Amino acid sequence: IVFDSGIPIIMLGLDVTRQATVTEDMIRQVQAIDTAVASEAAHLLINYGSKDPCLHDPAAIAWMLAPEIFETVKSHVSICTDTGPAAGQVVAAVSERHLAGREPNCTIVTGVDAEEFRRIFISALA
Repeated sequence: IVFDSGIPIIMLGLDVTRQATVTEDMIRQVQAIDTAVASEAAHLLINYGSKDPCLHDPAAIAWMLAPEIFETVKSHVSICTDTGPAAGQVVAAVSERHLAGREPNCTIVTGVDAEEFRRIFISALA
């Protein structure tokens, strides 16, 4: 229903958010910012990054702030509504052959400039 609604949809999946990672250099740069917020953020990055270095939610926010650092592809997305093992599966048609005359109904984010993502993240804390 949502994908057929006509509203603009952006899909930013784990394949992309796993590119937006915490690095040691990033932590050092955040630690160098002399504010209470940055100090706490550095602490969180150290603890969180040791378990899961991917910054999933910040990547989604970065899309809102700087979509130009992301790569995208227009697609027609449908969702399998049948019962069984494919229930809920997302099927994205991106090529002319797979679109088969259907108009794209979604923009799929396929990549991010990870260094620029980190720069924006650090800049926001500064």
